[in-house]
Amino acid sequence: MRMISRSIKQRTGKDMTSLHALAAVLALLFLAAIASALESGQPASEIGAGEFEPGNYSFTGNLTVGSPAAARLFVDNSSGRVGIGTSSPATTLNIVGDVNVTGNLSIADGSVTSPGLSFSNENSSGLYRTNSGNFSIAILGREIMRFTNSSGVNSVHIFGRFDPNSNPGSGGWLDSQANNTRVDMTGSAPAMYITGGATGTINTIVMGNNQNLRFASIAGEDAYSYPGYGTGDFIFETDSDSFLGVGTAIPNGTLHVFNSGNRNALVVNDTTGYVGIGTRSPSYALEVANTTTGGLAANISNVLYVNSSSRTTGIGVTQPIYSLESRGTANINNTLFAEGGRTGIGNSTAFKLTVSGNIGANASPAISSTTQAITMLDSAGSVGYQTSVAIGSDGLPVISYSPQNNGLGVIHCGNIDCTSGNTYSAIDLSSGSTPLFSALAIGIDGLPIIAYRDNGADYLKVAHCNDIACNTTANVTVVESLTNTAYYTSIAIGSDGFPIISYAINGNGAVKVLHCGNAYCSSGNNFTTLETSGSYTSITIAPDGLPFIAFTDDTGFVEFVKCANVSCVSNNNNFTRSSVYGQYPSIAIGSDGLPVISHYDYARDLDLIFTKCTDANCTQYMNTTVDTTGDVGQYTSITMGLDGLPVISYYDNTNGDLKVAKCGNANCTSATITTVESTNNTGVYTSLAIGTDGLPIISYINSTGSDLKVVHCANQACSATTGSSLGGGQTLGGWMPNSRSYGAFYRAVNTIMVSNPTSFTNLSFLTAGSEKMTITASGDVGISTQAPKAKLEISGASLTGLALNASGVLYVNRTLDSPTGRVGIGVIGIKYALELKDISASGAAANISNTLYVNSSTRNVGVNISSPAQALNIRGNLNVTSNLSMTASNGAVFTCGVDTDGTFRCRS
Repeated sequence: MRMISRSIKQRTGKDMTSLHALAAVLALLFLAAIASALESGQPASEIGAGEFEPGNYSFTGNLTVGSPAAARLFVDNSSGRVGIGTSSPATTLNIVGDVNVTGNLSIADGSVTSPGLSFSNENSSGLYRTNSGNFSIAILGREIMRFTNSSGVNSVHIFGRFDPNSNPGSGGWLDSQANNTRVDMTGSAPAMYITGGATGTINTIVMGNNQNLRFASIAGEDAYSYPGYGTGDFIFETDSDSFLGVGTAIPNGTLHVFNSGNRNALVVNDTTGYVGIGTRSPSYALEVANTTTGGLAANISNVLYVNSSSRTTGIGVTQPIYSLESRGTANINNTLFAEGGRTGIGNSTAFKLTVSGNIGANASPAISSTTQAITMLDSAGSVGYQTSVAIGSDGLPVISYSPQNNGLGVIHCGNIDCTSGNTYSAIDLSSGSTPLFSALAIGIDGLPIIAYRDNGADYLKVAHCNDIACNTTANVTVVESLTNTAYYTSIAIGSDGFPIISYAINGNGAVKVLHCGNAYCSSGNNFTTLETSGSYTSITIAPDGLPFIAFTDDTGFVEFVKCANVSCVSNNNNFTRSSVYGQYPSIAIGSDGLPVISHYDYARDLDLIFTKCTDANCTQYMNTTVDTTGDVGQYTSITMGLDGLPVISYYDNTNGDLKVAKCGNANCTSATITTVESTNNTGVYTSLAIGTDGLPIISYINSTGSDLKVVHCANQACSATTGSSLGGGQTLGGWMPNSRSYGAFYRAVNTIMVSNPTSFTNLSFLTAGSEKMTITASGDVGISTQAPKAKLEISGASLTGLALNASGVLYVNRTLDSPTGRVGIGVIGIKYALELKDISASGAAANISNTLYVNSSTRNVGVNISSPAQALNIRGNLNVTSNLSMTASNGAVFTCGVDTDGTFRCRS
């Protein structure tokens, strides 16, 4: 055997410090043995240690370094696999034993089904790289955990269930930094317990069966000990800067619960302490907001219901139609009782109204001076058509109208005469053209409801405002989408609290009535056709709660119809046709509960006509011509004044003026006619209401500039530019006009006692804004005087006719031609200074100081005799200073007297 010319430097291996160095030495030994074998031709098993010449070496069989049973290095020539510590490599490189790598170890990225670093018996489980900076762990080809770094933030994501089953201290807990952060999870009593130290003072979470769930972020807050200190309690503690969000990453308060329906389920505002349900910005201690389009906002124990759509509240009523509706007996602090349609104040509810105690106003009524105010509300282009005015729940006027191509306009006045503080709102800007024929009423929720025509889409629409000024977005509903619908609309609030609207189709088509199924007219609506052809509708509610409608029929006459039910859906056969032509009818309910209608006789005399119904269904009526001066009476609007008599606003077409007629009686056979404004051509589309001060307020158009204007009158007749009104204090039975008022202020009142508060000097009775009768603290009564000097004093030099009528017995007649006056007892047509007549069937007609007696039965007069037997019966002496004349039964007249000689003689 030829030896290698250069010896191989022997290495003991003691200086090898890495697997890499070991591999290099093995490779050198391997190459040296191969070289020696090639030179000597010996088999590989007999190759000894030494150095190999540079070059390539090949073997036809396997290569084994070390004992074949536990080969240090084994190369399988047929499979190309290399084994270290094994002679049966199962993979390209198969190492049996420990591996120590002091440098980098790189593996392929792999995938979720074939991880770059996997297990020999489960190659679909292991570690793989997803993308730059991220890697994941897969089990059986599914990703269960991912480690990411995004913008310098490290995160761990777990895909699947985290379910440990070991008890604390037996491998089922995570421990780091000497137990300062520990997680204990048990399977027998599922719990999670995190504590920041042995005393449990910070970062504490305890969850489990009958255990508390407690969060503490302030050191020293949680001094309780595990396993628990309550039974299923939930405690959440934070510092002043910590918020808890459930379903939201941006909590708005200490607690903010946000659900998947895009609603703020619960918000607790840490700054104010307010709680919001359905709103993230509560303005009150508790605010509940329903974010749906309808339905309940709150239901408490099936007893208290609050409906956000209709803004109504029910106690024991699931669908309240009034602002507050209660089913059953109500008792407020044992002071106010309500049951079965009866109300008691301080007592039970025996009568419709039972009052135990005195009734008194809380402040003296004050009379204020007023000045007529005419205000331009909108002059931006051609505006103001089809105006409608009502008095809002805040006592201030609200006006709807039609601005040119700018939606439906609403103005809420800032004061009673609309001279300042007014706000403007535009509704339904998407309508495409100017809304027309607006009609406005105040709903039972105190908010404006407006019916109008969408002139672009030919729709009937209803807008329900969400506040008194309509400043927030109104709820707009398309109620009817027929072609050319919603002309001449009129609206009232029915006795069921829902709007009812009259209107015409195509200007002179069918006359219809809509009864809304809710406050928004968004569902449950009923439509009724009253007449196949007509126009100019007006609607009101009669005292019995049934709608009453006036309209112009196809022949040009005014028709009246009383609906048979609240919704007008059937049996509406109470039609009456007036004998007078009529356009622009306006209907109201008089103080006697019967309808009154103002309208314009356009076909004959061009006059303002007043129609007074004489029965509830208006089957009988009387017409009165109120104004005949020229062409007058267009665009009428009627309502009842504070005195219970009608007031009518209308247009004078001859002079282009706004006029007002104030009826002097219930039939309007006398009236005060006033031209309110005559500047340019003005007074078209009038709408009239009575303000809380009892004075008329009228919205209308100045046709010359097509401007919206409003006038607040200074007296009830609009007949003066200055006047007076109730400006403060309180009155018993004060009247607030609205669509539900029928004009009957007192129908039948049984007064038990009216007690004047001791702080007031007099008890005063006011009508038409001024004091008419006074009762002083001493009991003196003054009529037309505020300082009576007797128990009854009637004042007024200009007083004519009947001045005093006491139970049909005593009459005092003071006339200008008889200033001394005459007194009649039992007689009205007084001919003498004093005239008496016994109105009873028998008995004495007069007894004057028990001396003079007059018997109405026998027609005898007694002097000092209470039962005279003759026409004149005198007990006592008779002194006659002149002759005495007597007539005998046969007609002979005897004259009796004393002669000159002193003898009493009678001669015929």
